[in-house]
Amino acid sequence: DAEFIIHVLQLQSGNGLHPQLDKAVTGLVAAGLLPVTFGEAQDLLTRLLILVRLVAPDCQIPTPATQTLIAQVMGETNWAVLQDKVDAAKDHISGEWQKLFGQKY
Repeated sequence: DAEFIIHVLQLQSGNGLHPQLDKAVTGLVAAGLLPVTFGEAQDLLTRLLILVRLVAPDCQIPTPATQTLIAQVMGETNWAVLQDKVDAAKDHISGEWQKLFGQKY
């Protein structure tokens, strides 16, 4: 989980000590503890989480119309493209988890 990685690195290093996660990531990137792409992945997943909670609060797979809305709000051409980007973001965060903790989650 991205937030857990951020907090562990903050506590281990004393860098990026900011309550706003995006600013914390900026500090950790500046300290060489995370790649810039980690912040991009974390931002994508955070924005998606907030949006899905607003438009699909029942936690069900969104309808095709809602999928289109979500993709558009997220700046993507369609749901499939967004899903690919989400999968890549999750893989990136998982890779950082594995580097930090030596195991997959």
